[in-house]
Amino acid sequence: MKQRLAAVALLTLISATRSSELPSVEANDNRTPAGTLENDTLKIRLVVSIGRWFPEAADGPHVDVAAFSEEGKAPNIPGPLIRVRTGTTVSATVRNDLTDSTIWVRGLEARPAKPDSVALKPGETRKFTFRATSPGTFLYYARLGKVVAGGREREQIAGAFVVDPPGPVPPDRIMVINIWGDSIDRATYERAFTINGKSWPFTERIHANIGDSLRWRVINASIRGHPMHLHGFYFRVDSRGSMVADTLYPEA
Repeated sequence: MKQRLAAVALLTLISATRSSELPSVEANDNRTPAGTLENDTLKIRLVVSIGRWFPEAADGPHVDVAAFSEEGKAPNIPGPLIRVRTGTTVSATVRNDLTDSTIWVRGLEARPAKPDSVALKPGETRKFTFRATSPGTFLYYARLGKVVAGGREREQIAGAFVVDPPGPVPPDRIMVINIWGDSIDRATYERAFTINGKSWPFTERIHANIGDSLRWRVINASIRGHPMHLHGFYFRVDSRGSMVADTLYPEA
């Protein structure tokens, strides 16, 4: 408890030194797909900018971070949900509204994909056009400048990208894991672990009836190999993928 309270105090102190005019970052529950579908093309305009993020309560600790938004809307963590049917053409633009950082964008591409990224300098806009041909669960993200090993984590600039197969799709939920972290000194590492933009105990509650089957898509948008796990549940794993491809297992 002492460690957690110290982290909260530090997080508030850091944020108090920055602008109070920033828009608040909204937690994205990944229920509403972003963009506009015109015939067989999804058009979406994304922006990376700075917002004030409250990973716990609305009046709790906060930090100013880079985040994705749809143009003209509040920034989101995770980023806006991109969800389309197989065969849909995705036409996405990304604008870097940061004034001091180049961003590297990855994941706005057809799968399977090559491990590659596109650099956007401050103020620059790029267009990504591709056809979503492979069903699966993927993600897109942006990295700020160079990755600083052991010094910080900036995995809040990421969102879900889901390609549904033809035909009926059973109801599901999308859970995106995001982490922000920074070294304050040699002994203190400031951090926020979130699922769909919130940290426990401020996360969403899942309600179900006895006998229900729940279908989840869990996306680890962090660089950590084991950011969460669950106990006391029975699972059937339907697919397992990565940035470049998804593997759909046959029912047998």
